[in-house]
Amino acid sequence: MLRFILSISCLFVCMGGLFAEENSVTAKAAESQQPASWLEYRNFLQQHGFLGTWEANGTTMEIFEGIPAGIPYTQLTKNQLSQQGTEMQVSHRMETEDGVVISEGGGSVSWNDESDQIEGLVSGFDLGKPYSGKMVLISIDPQAGTERWSYQETSRGKVLNYDVENTQIDANHRKGRITVKATGTSIPTELQRKNPVGEFIAEFNTIGVWEAGLADGTRRRLHTEWILGGRVLQSKNVVIDQEGKETQKNSIMIYWDASRSRVVYVGADETGSSWRGERVSIKVEDGKTIAKTRFQGVTAEGVSTGITMTMTLAGDQLTRVFSEWTFDDGRKVLEQWYEPVVFHRMK
Repeated sequence: MLRFILSISCLFVCMGGLFAEENSVTAKAAESQQPASWLEYRNFLQQHGFLGTWEANGTTMEIFEGIPAGIPYTQLTKNQLSQQGTEMQVSHRMETEDGVVISEGGGSVSWNDESDQIEGLVSGFDLGKPYSGKMVLISIDPQAGTERWSYQETSRGKVLNYDVENTQIDANHRKGRITVKATGTSIPTELQRKNPVGEFIAEFNTIGVWEAGLADGTRRRLHTEWILGGRVLQSKNVVIDQEGKETQKNSIMIYWDASRSRVVYVGADETGSSWRGERVSIKVEDGKTIAKTRFQGVTAEGVSTGITMTMTLAGDQLTRVFSEWTFDDGRKVLEQWYEPVVFHRMK
């Protein structure tokens, strides 16, 4: 089943297993070695970025029992350490575009004290039928970021054995290959780290440069761009005076907070005030997308403050309105700060 291919390619997710006696797969590079402890393997995973949530899509291939070839799919795979850090918890879900579940399951990977090696057990359902698997880690190559597994799966009364190889290409990209031992049939696998910020901005795409002219003759520019390999958004607010001099007033980073499972905003301004925010709602009305974000922060003097920002996106026009602006010391802001500011996308 392609499920396993992707899973395992995602480190070892879906299917399951390798028998200890499957150590017939030998290291392909001089640097390859079998880890001597769970700590060594855990360090390898963390060093090369194998942990996290991964995505793949494609069309199934007839290499595992239970899933026929030719089904377009998307797959989400999760690999995370247990709270104690003594095992890897894995899960996957593969489904069609209209939500039909092709495969789902999970399991764990840990150190086996009896066999002195890394092993994993997984189980789940493929098109409603159960499968189970066991895998054994044959070797890791810390230099190349490659791991090699032997995997045995039982599905629908049949037992099949596989060799699996995964290589972390960079922090967010993994490639691999899975081979049927009996026939030598081999297929490539490829996964990308899930990017929640990409999904977040797709709903309300303000990437680019926006400019608004104010009544006093000054202009405001918003610059929003991807940084850090497209995983974080950086936005800055620049004021341009009547003579054309530019002054950056603040900067905001938008990123995924895995501890809260939310996309968050963190920013600071030229005075040293700082804040943190989260989107509280987004809706579409009359062809316009309206997003509301609530910020909480502290001024440079140490006074706690809160503010709500409502942004309305209509084609190449972006309207920003501040509301519910509060300070713990009771101060008020000028009414002009509550007035809408209309930006237009610069070509």
